[in-house]
Amino acid sequence: MKELMLSQQAEIVNVFISNSNTIHEGISKIIKDTFYQDRESIIRFAERKLPAISSIRRKYSAEGDLLWRLEAEKILEEYHLTPKEIHEFFTTTKFEELPTVKEKKIRELV
Repeated sequence: MKELMLSQQAEIVNVFISNSNTIHEGISKIIKDTFYQDRESIIRFAERKLPAISSIRRKYSAEGDLLWRLEAEKILEEYHLTPKEIHEFFTTTKFEELPTVKEKKIRELV
């Protein structure tokens, strides 16, 4: 089996996924360098993108098939599923930019 390694140029991106769209006032000071995506956006993203993955898998024949690789690249571009576009989707909203709620207000909501 071929050993896979993470490139030294790879960027690790922290993404907080939640069904909440607000954060406690003090949390934004603690959590840095993290992005946010809401649960529903993740589900919609997956529903729109999974047909591309399914199509690519069905067409796979064997390792080293250059025609398959070119077709897979074309499908990923058509579905806007390139590494750049995936990165953009997950990094559109910084966690600390979410609207904040004061602790008193949180207690009222619960």
